[in-house]
Amino acid sequence: RSVAMSVNDAHARLSKAAKDLNQHWRELRQSWRDDNAASFEKNYIQPLDHELRKAKLAMEQLGNLIASIKSDCQ
Repeated sequence: RSVAMSVNDAHARLSKAAKDLNQHWRELRQSWRDDNAASFEKNYIQPLDHELRKAKLAMEQLGNLIASIKSDCQ
């Protein structure tokens, strides 16, 4: 199993987890509508979403770099 494939697999798993988290959060927000929910979203959900996006971008770039290195070595 190649490193590039492992990076791509990890990216796919992270994307799925982020999508699931956002879906569950949207469902929870339908019933949790107070100031604490807004604070939780601002302090935890939004920063986490931002960091997940950065991580997924880094994983994409790493996967592309590994694929390019592999191609250059063949």
